[in-house]
Amino acid sequence: MKRIISVAFILFFLLLAFLFSLLDTDATVDTSQTLRFDDVAHIRQIARDNNPKTLKPGEIRNILIDERDLNLLLNYSAKRYGDIRVRATLQPNLIELHGSVALPFSLYLNYHATLGLRDNAPYFLTLKLGYWQLPTFSLPLASRLLHNQLGVHILSYKHIWQAVQGVDIRHGEVSVRYRWSPKLLQEITKQSNWILFEEDDLQRIAVYQRQIAQWSLQRPGRWGSLHHLLKTLFKTAQSRSLGGEDAAAENRALLYSVALYVVNTEIVQLLPDDLRREIPAKRISLLLGSRQDLSQHFVISGAVTVSAGSGLADAVGVFKEVHDAHDGSGFSFADLLADRAGTRFATLATESRRSARRVQDFMVNSTRETEYMPTTSDLPEGIMELEFKSRYEDLDSQAYQLVESEIQRRISTCKIYDNN
Repeated sequence: MKRIISVAFILFFLLLAFLFSLLDTDATVDTSQTLRFDDVAHIRQIARDNNPKTLKPGEIRNILIDERDLNLLLNYSAKRYGDIRVRATLQPNLIELHGSVALPFSLYLNYHATLGLRDNAPYFLTLKLGYWQLPTFSLPLASRLLHNQLGVHILSYKHIWQAVQGVDIRHGEVSVRYRWSPKLLQEITKQSNWILFEEDDLQRIAVYQRQIAQWSLQRPGRWGSLHHLLKTLFKTAQSRSLGGEDAAAENRALLYSVALYVVNTEIVQLLPDDLRREIPAKRISLLLGSRQDLSQHFVISGAVTVSAGSGLADAVGVFKEVHDAHDGSGFSFADLLADRAGTRFATLATESRRSARRVQDFMVNSTRETEYMPTTSDLPEGIMELEFKSRYEDLDSQAYQLVESEIQRRISTCKIYDNN
């Protein structure tokens, strides 16, 4: 019996030693990349060249993605699943991945993988977890697990790869050749809805959508205060939370619902059958700081934050402003302030139940919108592309960062954030 116990202890400590050999106290990957002006313009051009409205069924197109774009995409996508950091290096016919996954107790699982392509799908050539290199015979199994996980987390994965006609990986860039079909668009649309909504959120969203509809029908004109609407909705969120609902989940659904209303999305099409009934609403233009654009930036950034992480919300805000600088109304630091404030507000409203309840209580008793959205006075607006590059050089320039710092300073002085 003593021998059995001794063997068990030895096996236990060997297993413990193996697990700790996989972990490290430092992340091997730093993803503190910042968006440059020309990076955003390049991504925007890719989206414009592949706009589904311009494509015909059966048409074959090529997308060329450089290494920096790929890394930005990978890291912003990974934020949905936790603190996961990825760095991809593109070499002829293979992709080299370094990554770090944050775990409790300030530990990290660091990994290194080399991927090749077979039938336009990735498979492992090498895989190292922590200090352990997986043996060659285990790589086919690891590749199958990779495909299974991609199918689970990317609902349209199968349809996307069926559309792919060829992938050419070169040094620093990858070219994807694909055949367009309306069915692919339908699957990508389903994937977009899945990314935005968790299943349990839909029941809650329906509650807030109906309340928004009722609120809008009571408005005498076509203009309304975002502050007034938020106070109304947060009273409901507070009441439901006191009744036992998850406060953070309530706030998340609230922010989704306001964003859907602002962008005029037909929520009925996104709801399951048991919730799918007409929710009549009057179109009200919501104002924040007496401006409709600030309201849009605030609530949309908030929705992006709670669905995909604040890093993506920051990128979306910069992306929109760079677009406007090129051929729109001009780069606006005031809009960027609304983006950042919406991101900060949404993070605070959903990061924990305690924080969520605090935001609910605060908003129910709030008297002024400046308690969570700072003034935009004296911030540069309407800066076109050439003027922007002349004045600020780039998104990493010292002059640009000075205005960014002023934006963060203003946000931090708002009453709701002063203890956070």
